[in-house]
Amino acid sequence: MPEELSDHEPKDIDVIRAEVDQIADKLGTPIDDRIKETVVALKLNGFETSGSCEGHLDGFPLPYVDIETDEPEGWRDNPVLQAQWRERNLQQRARFEPILVEFNQHRDPNHRLGLQERGIYGAFKVQPGSTPDEVTAEQLTAYQEDMAAFSRYLIDRA
Repeated sequence: MPEELSDHEPKDIDVIRAEVDQIADKLGTPIDDRIKETVVALKLNGFETSGSCEGHLDGFPLPYVDIETDEPEGWRDNPVLQAQWRERNLQQRARFEPILVEFNQHRDPNHRLGLQERGIYGAFKVQPGSTPDEVTAEQLTAYQEDMAAFSRYLIDRA
């Protein structure tokens, strides 16, 4: 489940890093090292996240972070809660899009990040925007560096 950080309660980056260090998936696997700082930077800027990956040549070859608000309890059978959840996710996206546009503004087109919709409740992921059909180790490293640059950008603007 995503960890919520309110816009009204700014947190110290070291506190957020400690919280992110405690996040693990259902199998107990922690957040990948090469994407962890992006998760920290997003949370520092008030975005809720629900998943991430640093990218792997033997799996999904792109680094990404899923941005999604916490699913409300009882949402599956409640259209009102579903609509509220979608609206919260869309609000996050509306806050996020101009930040991404600004970040990408002066970047090489091959090193821009993009958004990809995730599901019907307004969640989305940030990941490299221009990718070939097959990713080499060199390209994966470059994509990871692009995400690291985005992390630095987000931290600097927080």
